[in-house]
Amino acid sequence: AVNNFGLMGNVPYDSESYFIDYTSQPEVHGDKYKISLIDTCSNESAKSPFHKTMNLTIAAFGSTMGLNWDDYIDESGSFVPAKYYIYRGSAPDNMSLLDSISGSFNSYNDLNVFSVYYYIIGVKKNPPCNVNGSAYSYSNQNDNSTFVGINTPTYGTITVSPNPFNESTIISIPNYQITNNNAEIKISDVTGKVVRTVKFTNNQTVIERGDLKVGIYFVELRGERIYRGKLIVE
Repeated sequence: AVNNFGLMGNVPYDSESYFIDYTSQPEVHGDKYKISLIDTCSNESAKSPFHKTMNLTIAAFGSTMGLNWDDYIDESGSFVPAKYYIYRGSAPDNMSLLDSISGSFNSYNDLNVFSVYYYIIGVKKNPPCNVNGSAYSYSNQNDNSTFVGINTPTYGTITVSPNPFNESTIISIPNYQITNNNAEIKISDVTGKVVRTVKFTNNQTVIERGDLKVGIYFVELRGERIYRGKLIVE
């Protein structure tokens, strides 16, 4: 039903103010989120105004890549995006600001594109509102590989288990044949920034949490194919 909100989980009052929705599929659709609190008498407050995330899609018109996304919405009206920021890169870990447009618009045409590019849309909040102090919220990441026929890469899947994890996890690539002793897996945050590089010398390798903060990360290995996966630190 429209605006029918179900319970996703809970966070203790004295814990840090964040929650990871492991069921979310940001590459498929945006989501709306509300929060409430329960007092010491087990009374639940009214739900907060919702925030809605963005979903980015791409369509091609010849060499023009048409980007479309839905609004980032703060139901309270206290935050209305002044601009949408368009990021583009030749790889998920190599994103840079391409352009920005008024928050009144939800589409952008990237002209004369003949190579594979990755795109993400951001909004800037002031003051920052999440526990890590980031001023930005981002859409899903999307690419135009479906539409660009020249040098379009082929893809394979990276398996991460356990996932989510809080101490360590194992990254594996089924049937992967090591042809390069310098093969590396890159771990990037949601902005595309590489936060760790790990040697991959076998069909699997252990990733220790170390200084990885709570959140979602993308993993990628480039060889004859491009292998990708996602890991979640809780």
